[in-house]
Amino acid sequence: MKYLRENDNNILAVLTGQRLKSDVDNFRKKLNTQPIFDEWVSNVQQKDGTVNGRIFDIEHVRGPNGKQIFKLKVNFDPELITLSKEVKIFLP
Repeated sequence: MKYLRENDNNILAVLTGQRLKSDVDNFRKKLNTQPIFDEWVSNVQQKDGTVNGRIFDIEHVRGPNGKQIFKLKVNFDPELITLSKEVKIFLP
């Protein structure tokens, strides 16, 4: 009887160890960020990163009292702003 009880404990320990190993392996797969990074690189390479025209433009506007007011307009692409922030994360 003692042998059976020890044998049952050993079998249970092996099964628990196998399940634990399986859980750890699955968790490691979730921690692998390489596929996510590869997809990001692919998306960035497919986009056109050029800005057409001037980046800054000054607009002349008449104010309520007749004085001339200057407004600065910025020509930008929100995707380029996001990309620059994402790249900044990778820089040391």
